[in-house]
Amino acid sequence: MSPLFGPIFAQIVTLGIADRTEGRYVVSDQKYTEVVTAPRVGLNVGWHHGALTLGYGPVITSTPLGSDSRQLLVLHSGMVAASRRWGRALVTLSETATYGRVNFGAQALSDPRGTSVPDTPAGTPPGGTTPPGGTSTPPASGGTTSTPTVTANPANQIRASHAAIPVATSSTDVNVTEDVSKTLTIGAGVGYLVAGSVGADASPDYPMIRGPRAQASATYHPSHRDGFTTLVSAQLASSRLGDTWILLGNETWDHALDRHTTTTFGSGVSVTRNSRPDGFVSYSIYPTFIGGIGNTMPLARGTFSAAANVVTAPAIDAVRASVDPRLRIGVSIGWAKDRFASVLAGGSALSLTNGDSRGALNSVSGMLGVSYRLADAFSVDSGVRGFWQSFEGETTVSPTYAGFVGVTIGFRSALNH
Repeated sequence: MSPLFGPIFAQIVTLGIADRTEGRYVVSDQKYTEVVTAPRVGLNVGWHHGALTLGYGPVITSTPLGSDSRQLLVLHSGMVAASRRWGRALVTLSETATYGRVNFGAQALSDPRGTSVPDTPAGTPPGGTTPPGGTSTPPASGGTTSTPTVTANPANQIRASHAAIPVATSSTDVNVTEDVSKTLTIGAGVGYLVAGSVGADASPDYPMIRGPRAQASATYHPSHRDGFTTLVSAQLASSRLGDTWILLGNETWDHALDRHTTTTFGSGVSVTRNSRPDGFVSYSIYPTFIGGIGNTMPLARGTFSAAANVVTAPAIDAVRASVDPRLRIGVSIGWAKDRFASVLAGGSALSLTNGDSRGALNSVSGMLGVSYRLADAFSVDSGVRGFWQSFEGETTVSPTYAGFVGVTIGFRSALNH
């Protein structure tokens, strides 16, 4: 047999399929109902030194139900990732893309935990601890950074609208990590992002924004309780409204107080440059900070979890291609026992603009939910979510609340036992 066929026959092929369907009753300036379904399929092919992952899933939204103005919106998303290990080095290439129509007002009330398929990085699995507002539970050690990004999911990053807007995004990344020793890991990566409204009826409020990014990091673990991460990153974003770049340096310390509690503390500095088509150029220096604590412990024959974190770091405003200094706060508590789980979470994202409201984006969100797993591949959940947002001093999403009932199914199976 040719040695070229060895890796093929050694592959482990795994298929994952999942879906989350949710009905919502929304109370805002108007009252209406809507239904969202998000099927996902993922395929993972692995062998001794590498892996290939493919994933696809549309988000289909019908809103508002029973109305002559009802919209059926479909947002396609797909990803492909390949990794290969050479000795202690791991190289990963990935591409994530979306295309379709989206209602950012409806998207703001979506499940912040998303729907994932096993073996595909399609968001935090249901039951995760990601509070609304894009702030996640701090990990036990390593990987906590304040890297500025332009998110490919812009619901909480750019001004919300209740119109159906055609959008497309593409995020390409190449990353390399190497375990220099048992205590030291270094890494570097480059990427390129394109995002914005597209097509013949593209919205002028959401111009295409594009640009490269790069980062390098080193993580040192002097003990099993401590991890120190040094990060240096750069990002450039350009659109017809202007150009901006951010240089950032950050140092983070992750520490496990005990087997139940982890903490994160970090600080750094960023340098930014903004330019506009009229020739105006400005430079700014912003401090960065991250602090967080997470706890998981047994309680009442179940498991109690709580987390809180605060992050200050510049973000790139995807509408104006300019820098927006931001403060993000997230908190969550939860309790789970056997097949039952509950979560209460809240988050906010505030612009620190020193009295200048241009480009300022502020939002507050929260969620209370309970879920019950009827079977290994089937669960139901219900609760309420709330959201508010303003842009440049004007309310873009008035206080909005949504009661929801959802059904999640998912399974994973090896195709070549």
